[in-house]
Amino acid sequence: MQFAPKGMLHYLSDDLPAYYKLQEIRLKLYPYDFEPYSILQGIYDANYGADSTKALMKKAIKNGNVEKGLLSLYEIYLNNEEYDEAEKTLDNLFKEFPNRAQDKFKYATIYEKQGRLLEAKELLLDEEIINPLSSKIQTRLSYIEFKNLEITKALDRLENGIQQSSTLVDTLNYMWIKTYFLQLTGQNTKALETIKSYEKHAIKLSPVNRVIMTTFTMKNDIFQSVGQTSRIAASLEEIKKYSPMDAKNYHCWINSSALKLGYQMTMNLEDYKLCSESYKTYGEGFVKYFEVLKLYADGNYKECISNIEDDEGKLKKTINDNLFISKMYQKVGDIKTAKKILQNAIDKKPDKPIYYLQMALLVEKENQVAAKKYLDVALQFWTNSDADFIPLQKANALKQRL
Repeated sequence: MQFAPKGMLHYLSDDLPAYYKLQEIRLKLYPYDFEPYSILQGIYDANYGADSTKALMKKAIKNGNVEKGLLSLYEIYLNNEEYDEAEKTLDNLFKEFPNRAQDKFKYATIYEKQGRLLEAKELLLDEEIINPLSSKIQTRLSYIEFKNLEITKALDRLENGIQQSSTLVDTLNYMWIKTYFLQLTGQNTKALETIKSYEKHAIKLSPVNRVIMTTFTMKNDIFQSVGQTSRIAASLEEIKKYSPMDAKNYHCWINSSALKLGYQMTMNLEDYKLCSESYKTYGEGFVKYFEVLKLYADGNYKECISNIEDDEGKLKKTINDNLFISKMYQKVGDIKTAKKILQNAIDKKPDKPIYYLQMALLVEKENQVAAKKYLDVALQFWTNSDADFIPLQKANALKQRL
């Protein structure tokens, strides 16, 4: 029982190295307890790579954590785009637990990740017949409809879910995904209204500081997307009021997001030093990640690529952003690789329309027909966007050029 209070103390003291070391000790003393495996999973992935994370979960399974271990291993394979292995892991899960009907729709997630949207939807619709009020099934269906440009249908499904939900947890889940879709489609006024409503209800379940930190990134990505960077300072002050030690981390994260999306940053040289120290607490993998962000901000794109290509894929996994990596190759003039990375993402039917706009910009000069095709997809997502949404403005400028 000592690990919970000690872990909380390290976490609240912002001493993450001590927190993770405590989990390693706990793992050695109690290898049959799954919680340390779960906590260490993200750190292993960033610092040692996917193979190390897989080995960690296989150890958890060997030590008796079969159910949770297989579910985590499935997620690892899924995130690593090893879809055959993810499917085999699910097969093993159902061999061990044949009555786990609630997880059968995870096969649909594999199909969805591969861009096989119709197969995924068909499987989920079969599950919906058995359990029509399942929020997990309804939200998965909404994601597939959204990616397939059935945007109104996806939003209506979520709104119906909010109206019919019998628990606050499900209501919040529907509201969160609805906000995400509104943000992606550039309907920022509606998105901010939904976030405000989400926060009002969420504080009935969670402390105010936790709710504010949950909504921070989405709110401030919206502010960036309409050029309202002055509102970010107010958001940071709000976090500082409830959780001062977290304010610097969120300042770093929102600037990282702005850099990757091509929006305005609010960092200065002193901020970079503070953020560098902040990233160190998460381990060596995150230090390298921040170094790449700094190199990109300074215009050292060749060094960015060298860092990514020299570490056996670990850094690419930590960055976890094909759009950003594609931009690096574009910056050094390697358009072929930039297109290949984006096309790989587009083939899997992403939920982010910015991928289609970026591809249209990449092929604008060499193939106007293809550029129009990709741009048309982005504009379908942004049919109801607010006029001040910066990606829409870029798309309209490209449309005029074409």
